[in-house]
Amino acid sequence: MQAAAFDVASVHHNTSLTTQSNINFTPGSVTFINLQLRAIIQFAYGISQPSRLAGVPDWANSERFDIVAKGAINNVEGRRRMLQAVLAERFKLVAHTEQRSTAPGNIKLTGIPMSQLAAVLSVKLQAGSQPEDVLVIDRVSHPDEN
Repeated sequence: MQAAAFDVASVHHNTSLTTQSNINFTPGSVTFINLQLRAIIQFAYGISQPSRLAGVPDWANSERFDIVAKGAINNVEGRRRMLQAVLAERFKLVAHTEQRSTAPGNIKLTGIPMSQLAAVLSVKLQAGSQPEDVLVIDRVSHPDEN
């Protein structure tokens, strides 16, 4: 079975020096303008929490790209699979999913009586230590190097 792919896809390094970005989905196309590669990866793999993506190189957090792709897109999952194929082809992206315990991050404990603090903190720390699926980037190349 052949992997889902766009009919045509254009990937360009965006050097506009602006942080304004645009995402547009139509029934037959996907457009990302001036987005960090990390954000594009998160969309392609359905990752809403940044802590569930690991191994991203620094340049993928700062450098921005434009992707315009057209094809027969049936639904969100199809769009994601097709975008994963673009990332694999143009950025040589290789990734795998593994179970990891994620840190709870910043915990805000305002307005909690001292008598209840230990119990509340214990619950919050236990919730943060539950294993979650994390997408781990094994390899990704800058498209200018490919």
